[in-house]
Amino acid sequence: MNKVVAVTLLALVAFASAKVSFFDRHLDTMLANRIPVKPHRIRGEKALRTHVSRVMEMDDEELSDVLAYQYTVVKNDAPAIFFSQDAYVETTKSSQSIPSAINAGPWRNVLATNVANYWAATKVFTNDKDTVVVAYKGTNNFDTVITDIKSAITTTCNINGVSCGSVGKGFYELYQADIAQVSAAVEPLLKKGYKLVITGHSLGGATSSLSAFYFATKFPQYGKPSLINFASPKVGNQAWVDAFKAQMSGAVVRRFVTKWKNLGITIFDNVTLVPPYLKHVEATEIYVDCLKSNPISCHMIAQYIDGIKAATTL
Repeated sequence: MNKVVAVTLLALVAFASAKVSFFDRHLDTMLANRIPVKPHRIRGEKALRTHVSRVMEMDDEELSDVLAYQYTVVKNDAPAIFFSQDAYVETTKSSQSIPSAINAGPWRNVLATNVANYWAATKVFTNDKDTVVVAYKGTNNFDTVITDIKSAITTTCNINGVSCGSVGKGFYELYQADIAQVSAAVEPLLKKGYKLVITGHSLGGATSSLSAFYFATKFPQYGKPSLINFASPKVGNQAWVDAFKAQMSGAVVRRFVTKWKNLGITIFDNVTLVPPYLKHVEATEIYVDCLKSNPISCHMIAQYIDGIKAATTL
């Protein structure tokens, strides 16, 4: 029963975040149209003072971590969030550009799975040069809330004949729903020597981890994919963690997590802490400040984007 309660809370927070994002999109429109907004949305001198203050508060270890991750975040990892964001959009442009320090595109949409029934919406993009990106959608409707709740129960994981412990049942079923379509779209590009990046936010972060395991074991001859997820819940047990490490050793694995302070205590995105009886795969965790300081807003993908933009040149 405790497991069901824990993941029900996960689902409700994630679903509420999706609903609140509707209002955040309107705030973004207000910014674009130069309509006055709340002071915490204003960039420039005030933002600079805030960042200087945050740096002054850091101890040596924290500051070292920030400096060490800055290059990776700006050049390689952070742009993945814009693909994760696009996975929530029902209609997809055939070609688009993204904010990126190294490759703004255009990126061509190769595949959008099951968009009509909005259950397993996964998208595949390529720049037609050297990279293919798979982006998994997070929780945003009743069906995906049910998927979250079902992940309170674990199921045996076996991918491409490789045992991978036990993982959340809902996560596993969602991954299985369209992996054949995704694989068929990605394989021709891997054969061209393209590198593969897999990403997702929230529920999409969980399914992206399973997808990374799939591609690492299905096509080892093409090298290991990079996994960059945002706000991912915990996916499986220790056997899953060990199996993932064995197959993805040496690969780029990043997990972005928002954080904020309340009464002097640092709080992290609650969804990344559950289910409490499961575990995260080994990854480089990158923490970004949330400007809204509440558990629902700070799980929203819009707040992850704002935090990344505030800390980088994106």
